[in-house]
Amino acid sequence: MRSKWMVTAVSLFVAPALVVASAPANAATPSIRSTKEYQALKAYVSELGTKKNQQQTPAEINKYRSELSKKRAKASTKVRVLYQDQLSKAKDRRAVRKAKVVKLKQRRNAQIAQLKNARQQRLNAIAADRRAAIARINTNYANQQDKLNKQLKKARKKLAKATNPVVR
Repeated sequence: MRSKWMVTAVSLFVAPALVVASAPANAATPSIRSTKEYQALKAYVSELGTKKNQQQTPAEINKYRSELSKKRAKASTKVRVLYQDQLSKAKDRRAVRKAKVVKLKQRRNAQIAQLKNARQQRLNAIAADRRAAIARINTNYANQQDKLNKQLKKARKKLAKATNPVVR
């Protein structure tokens, strides 16, 4: 009985630690360099690198600059989206892990309450048995005491009659 209690108690306290330790690793998110926006930006920069030594008109330079800033903005937006996605996934994982821990703690507390309740019921049953045994003993003694009191009364009456003849 005691070992069952100990095994249950140990399992209740070790289980949350196992759940926390078994949390899934970060899901693989594509790196920034593998996105098509970054690849397009990189290709455009290398294209501009080849035109670096060629003579360009101011209109072409402005066109290249605006195109470069557009591609940079797209890549930056994609990076921000990936980062936010990673943050939201991590937040969701934390929430799931926290919910599991809360659920485990609730289950553990319910089991502990159940064990305490069962223990209290056993103690109450033992106390009731003890009270019943004491009551039986007291009842037996009360019956004997009543019998002896009756005998004592009769003996006193007899004695009173024997010592005081006028009472007869």
